Formats: sequence, C-alpha cells, structure tokens
Amino acid sequence: DISVAGYEKLIKDLPGIKLIGSSGGPDILGNIRKIKDRKETDVMRRAARITVKIWKKIKKNITTGMTEKDIAAMIDMHIRSRGCLNAFPTIAAVGKNTAYPHAVPTSRRLKDNEHVLVDFGVRYKGYCSDLTRICLNGRIDRQIMGFRDHVRKAHDLAIKTAKDGVRIDTVCGKVRKVFQDANLGDFLLHGLGHGIGVEVHERPFLRLGCPEKLKKGMVITIEPDLYREGLGGVREEDMILITEKGCEVLTL
Repeated sequence: DISVAGYEKLIKDLPGIKLIGSSGGPDILGNIRKIKDRKETDVMRRAARITVKIWKKIKKNITTGMTEKDIAAMIDMHIRSRGCLNAFPTIAAVGKNTAYPHAVPTSRRLKDNEHVLVDFGVRYKGYCSDLTRICLNGRIDRQIMGFRDHVRKAHDLAIKTAKDGVRIDTVCGKVRKVFQDANLGDFLLHGLGHGIGVEVHERPFLRLGCPEKLKKGMVITIEPDLYREGLGGVREEDMILITEKGCEVLTL
C-alpha cells in the first residue's frame, strides 16, 4: 500500500517511470517472494534457531499460577533480550482458551492439570519465524492428549510428504485423512500452513484443493490443528525449507 503523498513523490522523483498499480491484478511481489535464495534461507535458519532457543528456555519456567499475560510477557522479554523484534503479537493460551486459534492473552491463570499453547516468532534481519508448541502442566484431559497424538501424526506425515514438485493439495489431503480416519475431521478449523519470509503470512497458502506445487526454496509452516470449544485445542507448528528430495525442518 502507498499513500497519495508517497505516490506523488515517486512520480516527482522518478521522471519517465510509469507506475503500475497491482490492485486487482496478480500479486507480483508475493509470487516473487515465494522462493528464497541462499542468503534469505541462511537468515531464516538463524531466526528459527533463535525461536527454538527461546522456547527451550521459557518452557522450563511455565508454572501453575502464571497468567496468559505473564507467559506472553516472558516470551517477549526473551525475544528482545536476543536483539530481535516480535514477528507478530505473541499468543499464549491456557486450558479451555486454547480452543481459540488466535487467542489474545488474558489474566486467566494456569491451573494444575491444564495445558498451555504458545505461538510466537521473532523478526531477525527483516525476516520472520513462526513456532507453535504446547506445554503440559500435570495430568491432561484424555481427549486433549488424543488430539495431541493425532496432530503429531498429521504433522510428521506432512513433513514426510512435502518436497519439490508435490501438490499442496496432496499434503493437505493426507493431513485431513489422518483426522477423518479418527473421526476428528470436525475439529480441524484452519489450513495446514503458509509461506513465511519478510512477512509472517506469505504465499503459498496451504489449503485443501490448492493445485499449486511446492518448489525448492520455499519456506513454509506446517501447523495441523484440532480444537474443541469448551475443552481446548492443540496445534504444533514448524517452519520447513522445501528441498529437491524433501524438506529441512528449520525449527528443530
């Protein structure tokens, strides 16, 4: 997007140059940004490693009595202590609030035998990371544990399937089948993932029915999910780099 003043300044500063609006037309920059070069993937690999280090650090300090805001603030503090910015507002949800995919942290406190879902990322040298994890605080509800097992199964299958030349629809279809075979299809609420780079959400968007093929150099997220209102939800998200023979998980 550009303001009128910005547009007029470009016209003035670039005589003889014709500016072509992209509104309603092809997303030229979005399509260009799908494929990352080596310098970009090196930066994104570093951003992912920073994110994983933060998770390993903070998960040890999540305890009963902390509020969602406390957990989010702890994550944000570690992001800044490493010289980074937030890639997006940190999500921290506990118990039943984990049923909301984009939960905003509240003053709700973590109780014994509840789980925590965090979704956060850093912005490092202009590039974003994105990671979702859950933390178990005691003996968790049996259905939530079942959700976790099936989400992990779908997650691992998606990563095993993703490689250069594979249709996005193929990957998404295999994930959906995992859930449908377990009679959990109704609890799958959003797409499998998205591209990521200078923005958190970039092309391609991983949706059922998408005929586009994955290509070497794409960096995408894999984030299968199951949510049940009144109970809670589970999501596990990793960033992967598509390669010729498979993919590299950046958020290990």
